[in-house]
Amino acid sequence: MSTSESNSASMDLSMNMDSSTASIATSATATTSPIVASNMDPFLDAVATSESLASTIVKQDSRLLKLPEEIKQNIWKLVVIVKDPIAPVQLRAKSNKFLWSKDQHVQDPNTRRTNIVISAAKPLDVVALSAVCKQIYQEVSLTHIFYKENQFQFLVEGSGGCARYRSSELLNYLAAITAPRREAIHSISVKLGVSYWRNFPVEHTFTMLSECKHLQVLSLHVDAYALEYDQVNHLRGFKELKDAVKGLSVLTIHFENESQSTLKVSSLERKEEFKSILEKERTAPKVAVSRIKVQNAMLYSDLDIHGEGRLSEDKKPGVIASRTRQRLRGNDSIHADGTFPERETPKYDLDGTLAWTIVHINASREIVTDFGDIGVEFCVDYNTIGNHRCSSGEEESWEDMAVLDPIHTVDRIVQFYEHNRDAFGKELVLQAWKQRAPLDAREQHRMNMGAKHLGLIIRQEAAKQAHEEAAATRAAKKAAGKKTAGKKAAGKKRA
Repeated sequence: MSTSESNSASMDLSMNMDSSTASIATSATATTSPIVASNMDPFLDAVATSESLASTIVKQDSRLLKLPEEIKQNIWKLVVIVKDPIAPVQLRAKSNKFLWSKDQHVQDPNTRRTNIVISAAKPLDVVALSAVCKQIYQEVSLTHIFYKENQFQFLVEGSGGCARYRSSELLNYLAAITAPRREAIHSISVKLGVSYWRNFPVEHTFTMLSECKHLQVLSLHVDAYALEYDQVNHLRGFKELKDAVKGLSVLTIHFENESQSTLKVSSLERKEEFKSILEKERTAPKVAVSRIKVQNAMLYSDLDIHGEGRLSEDKKPGVIASRTRQRLRGNDSIHADGTFPERETPKYDLDGTLAWTIVHINASREIVTDFGDIGVEFCVDYNTIGNHRCSSGEEESWEDMAVLDPIHTVDRIVQFYEHNRDAFGKELVLQAWKQRAPLDAREQHRMNMGAKHLGLIIRQEAAKQAHEEAAATRAAKKAAGKKTAGKKAAGKKRA
C-alpha cells in the first residue's frame, strides 16, 4: 500500500468523531510512518511503531484525552466498530497477516485465478486510530474493543476461485492473533462444508474456538450433505464442537445445499439430532481445554509464526523442534507478510505421486499406458505445497491418474465427473479405486464414499443413455412407419 493510501486511511478516522479528534489524527499522521493496512490483526503494526510514536509525537493538551475513560471508550467504538462483518482472509499461505474483506480477493473471469486487491475494501479506521499516539493505542488495543464489538465471519460463498481453500481460515486466524484477543471475540459465523468435515481435521478448529472464552454468539452454516456421510456423533471433531458451544448465549444453525444431496438417507432426523445435541451442550458451563490439544491445534494451523510469537524470538512458543529453532535464528530473513522464505518442492515424491496440491480438474482424456492398457489423464490446475492457496502462480498440466493420490483427489475427481458427466474415464477410475490396497478405517471410509458417489453418477448416466437410446429407437420406428405408410399411399394413388 502506498504512503498516500495509508494517509488517506488515517484521515478516515475523522468520520463519526468531533473536530478535536480529527486534528489529533491529522497531526499524528504527518509525523509517523504509514501503517500497513493489509494486516488483518490491526494492532500488529501499531505495536511495532508504538515506541517510535511515543518519542516522535509531542504530547498535546487534548481535551479529548482528558475525558473520563467510559466516555472515551464510547468514542473509540464509533471508529472501531465496522458495519459489515469482518471477513478475515489469509494474505497468502503461511502468513500471519490477513485481509479484512472477501471483496479484496477478486477473481479473474478468464483464468479463474484470484488476485489480491487491497483497495477493493475500505481501510479499517482502527489501524489509523491506534497509530495516533501511545495513549490512544493503549486505550484502544489493550482493551481489545475491536474484537469485542465486531462480528467475525468465516463463510465461503460459491465454489470457484479461492473459496475452495478457506475451510481452514478460522483456525489460521485464531492461531495468528494473541490469546487475549482470541478470548475477547464475542461473535463468529463459520461455514462447515462437506469437504471440511471429511478432509480437514476440524477438531483443531473447534479446539481453538473453545479458546474464545468470551464468545457469546456463534452461527454455524452446515452443509447438509455432510450429515449423509456419518452419524452425528461420529462426525469428525463433533466432541470438540460440543465443548466449543458450551456457555454460549446464542447458537444458530443453518443447513445449506439440501437440494444438491444425492445420497438418500434420513437427513431430517440427523439434522434434528445435530441441533438438539448442540443446543443441550450450549446450556452447559464452559470447560477448560487441554493445553496439549491447543498446542496441537496451533501446530496444525497454516502459519509460520503464531500470534504469541510475533513479538518474541520464539515464533512458535511451546514448540520444541530443532529445525524450527534453526530457521528462526535469522529473524531478518522473515518476509514482511510474516512468512519464512519458501523452499522449492519437487513436483513428484519418491513414489512418483504428484506432490503439488491440485486445486481443480478441468478435463479428462484417453491414453495408452506403457503396458498397452487404456488409461485416463486429467488436466489439472495445481500449486506447489509452499504456495497451495489460490494465486497467480497456479499452473496447468496433464497428469496420469496413476500419479494422483486418490486420498487427496477423490473429492476433486467426483466433483469433476459430477459437473462433466460425459467426460471420459469414469469407469476406469472407479475400477482403480476398487482395486486399491486396504487403507486405515478413516481413509477407507472416505474412498468408499467417493466410489459410491462415482458409481451413482455412472448408473445415472447409464440409465439416461438407455432412456435416450430407447427414445431414439422409438422415434426411428415411428419415422420408418410414417415412411412406409407414405409409400403405400403413393402406390395406391398411382394405381
